[in-house]
Amino acid sequence: MGMQFLNADKKSRLFIRVLVFLLLAILCESFGIYQFRISRFGVKSTVIDGFSSFFLMSLLVAAVIFISVYYALLRPLKSFRLYLPILFFILLTISGIIDIWLKNSNFISYGDAGELRDSVGPIEQIANPRWVFGVYILSLFRWLIESFIVSVDPQIFIETIGTLLILGTSVFVLIKSKARAAYVFPLFVPMWITFGTGYDEYQPFIAPIAILVLLRIFDEHSERPALPEVFIVGLLPAIYVGFLPLSILYFAISLWSMDIKSNIKNLFFSIAIYLLAIEISWPLGNRNYFASVIPSLQLGVDTHGGVSGQPSGSRSIFFGLTSVLSSSHLEGLGYMLLIGGGVFGSILVLFGLARLTKFALPKSNVFSVDLKKIAVIRGVCLVWFSIYIFFLMAKLGPTGDIDAFCVTYIVFAISLGIWIDSLSDQLQWTSKSKAIVSGIICSLNAPMFVGLGLLGISRTCDVYTAYRSFC
Repeated sequence: MGMQFLNADKKSRLFIRVLVFLLLAILCESFGIYQFRISRFGVKSTVIDGFSSFFLMSLLVAAVIFISVYYALLRPLKSFRLYLPILFFILLTISGIIDIWLKNSNFISYGDAGELRDSVGPIEQIANPRWVFGVYILSLFRWLIESFIVSVDPQIFIETIGTLLILGTSVFVLIKSKARAAYVFPLFVPMWITFGTGYDEYQPFIAPIAILVLLRIFDEHSERPALPEVFIVGLLPAIYVGFLPLSILYFAISLWSMDIKSNIKNLFFSIAIYLLAIEISWPLGNRNYFASVIPSLQLGVDTHGGVSGQPSGSRSIFFGLTSVLSSSHLEGLGYMLLIGGGVFGSILVLFGLARLTKFALPKSNVFSVDLKKIAVIRGVCLVWFSIYIFFLMAKLGPTGDIDAFCVTYIVFAISLGIWIDSLSDQLQWTSKSKAIVSGIICSLNAPMFVGLGLLGISRTCDVYTAYRSFC
């Protein structure tokens, strides 16, 4: 009896310590984000009128996130336990759609100066070559709605469809998660949650595809690729030219998981699908498209003035080494990783350092030194997207292009989730322990989401004539 009382007493003290840690951590995060934005930019919000309301909103969101993650990871997995995390995304979507249609302005409105809105028009018009097939599908879908149902404003159409796409993907991933942190963590990246509030850009249409493909790439139980998958992989670079590395990684996995002859057949099939998609969606044909897509990548010296430093080459989209190591770049990089990606990247770095220094952490599959096929692919994927955010020139500066690196944030979240899953198995955590640890980690992202979705990003310069760290 005394032993049971002692155990209960220890649990109570542990609970109090964890609760105090969470309160202090969220308080510090809230203070930093609020001060950074309000005092530095003079941002005004229709919902948040002071630090106390910002902090209370962060606590409320943290509690909801904790409960959602806890029940998503609790075993034995029962369908009714997924209702709470699914309800979180349903309520987020409803709030976003109400905000879009009634123009309440509860959520901060982001946009790309109407570029996507103006592109989603007649299906025969020329769109941004980086998005060509995705914009074609959106234009076709809007044409079908207006032809058979009702006329719809292009701005409302884009924001509504993007919000519904985030909801559908979130629900699908939760159903497929099977209590795995690697599936749940990316759904609580601050940038991902913000996409679900009504986002007037192309990223809400990119991020769901990225999550599904990355989860497939990182899945150590990947089966032989089916023809529909090969078809979709062929479409990826046509939907968004930045998806080309994902297609390459996919075929790298296929090369190891099946015979070379079959893989080459699939590769040529995907290339044919890609060329066909371009031919359909680009009115001037493949040859003109490839001549147009290169300039659209804005290679070489920056034309917006939103970045500092020089590219590594005249035809490069990456910074040179000197510019990468500058204090302004490192400051902006930290800003994007923390505000856009949440705490996942920071914790992943700490785990990685602990692993490298042989600290008392069990070996995890993400950083396995043995040449297991899937471990190599995970490592290559993680390294590539780390290099991507570290070296790529954000043309509009860290705040203007914080959403451009959403795929990197997702990769970090999945990688940390794999590590937590591995630690849980090797340390023989109970399902409840894993759910609590994961809930704590994800709830620490609440102030970042409140900052992105409700407080908003503001830039101090309207025209990027000179670099300022957070333009």
